[in-house]
Amino acid sequence: DAFDEQSNNRITVELDSRLPEIYADSTQIVQVLKNLVENALKYSPEGTTIEICTKLLEDRAAVIEVRDRGAGLPENSVDIFQPFWRAPHLHESSTPGVGIGLAVCRGLVEAHGGMIEAVARDGGGSMFRITLPPELHVVEASNAANTSN
Repeated sequence: DAFDEQSNNRITVELDSRLPEIYADSTQIVQVLKNLVENALKYSPEGTTIEICTKLLEDRAAVIEVRDRGAGLPENSVDIFQPFWRAPHLHESSTPGVGIGLAVCRGLVEAHGGMIEAVARDGGGSMFRITLPPELHVVEASNAANTSN
């Protein structure tokens, strides 16, 4: 619902069927995903696809990835999750933004005990990976509560 029809046509979603239900603040996690997808749409060429993928790791951590084929990440080791950070070529551009979206994403993900990272993709573009700990799984949390009685 957050994007227009043209933008939605660029987004694909691939869900891992093994992923359990997660106990998280849905408003906050939706805000993180909205920020990441908005950035991907804004900084990727028209006609390219934005991919949202989930997977369950061996340690039972839940992963959500937002992948694009945009300009990619800066080559130096700058922390793009710092508040008010923007790529140097965007400082004097008409591309809207003040550089707080990724900082908000990091704060919300870390509030859930998770982590967020940005990785350059082979072939160009970026991947933003959110990893949420197994402690947030609803089924496993309720089973743990039942075994402690």
